[in-house]
Amino acid sequence: MNLRLKKVVVLLSIVAALPIAMVGCKKTGGVATCKNDADCRVDASGTEINGVCYMGKCEECAEDSHCSDLKQCVNNRCLSTCQADADCGANSHCDKNFCVSDCSEDVGCSSGEVCAQGRCVAMAGSGGSMVGQSLENVHFDFDKFNIKPEDQARVAKVAEFLKANPSARITVTGHADKRGTESYNLALGDRRSKSVQSELVGSGIAANRINTVSYGHTQPVIDENNEYAWQQNRRAEFIVEGN
Repeated sequence: MNLRLKKVVVLLSIVAALPIAMVGCKKTGGVATCKNDADCRVDASGTEINGVCYMGKCEECAEDSHCSDLKQCVNNRCLSTCQADADCGANSHCDKNFCVSDCSEDVGCSSGEVCAQGRCVAMAGSGGSMVGQSLENVHFDFDKFNIKPEDQARVAKVAEFLKANPSARITVTGHADKRGTESYNLALGDRRSKSVQSELVGSGIAANRINTVSYGHTQPVIDENNEYAWQQNRRAEFIVEGN
C-alpha cells in the first residue's frame, strides 16, 4: 500500500470516528455512561437532557440544587412535593410526600408488588406483615357522606391498624350507587373518602399517610338495581400500600 493510499485510509478512519467522539453520553447495556457532567448534556441521539454525571451514569440530578421549580432530588429524579393526590398532575399521585407517576402494569412495580389503581401495592400472599389485613368497608346512607355511628368502630380499627404499623400507608376509595350523574357521583365519592380521612386524622393518623380517590359509581360491588345492591355500593374501601 503506497503512502498516498495509507493517508486516505487514516483520514477516512478519523472521519468515521468523529460522530462517536462528539457524543459524550454513551449507551452501555441501555444505561448512559459518563465521566463528567458535560457528557450528560445530550443523549446519544443528540437530544438535550441537561443531566449530571453521578457514579459513572447520566442522571437527572444528584442533589436538590440540580432541580428547578422547587423540586427535590429523590433517587436521582427531580420530584415535586405534595400532601395529597390533588397536588400532582394527571397520571401521577402523591407517594411519601412526592409526586410520582402512576403505574400501568405489574412490571413497573418492585418484587412482591402489583399495580392496582395506578399504585404499586403489596401482593396478597407475599408475606408482608400488612398483607391480608381485614379492613372492613364503611357504608353510607343515600346521598350522604357522614360516617354513621355503626361504622365508627370500623374506622377506629383502621386507625388502630395504622398506629400498630407506623410505616403503613392506605388509600381510601370513595364509591356511590349508580343513581345520579357521573360527575355528581364522583364528587360524592370524593366527599366520602375525605370524610373517612378526616376521621382518621382526628384519631391521630398523619394526613400524608392517607391518600383518597373517588370512583363514583364505576366500581359497584353488586351490579344490580335494587336497594340492597345500592346500599353495598355506597361505601369507602381501604387499600394497604406496603410495609
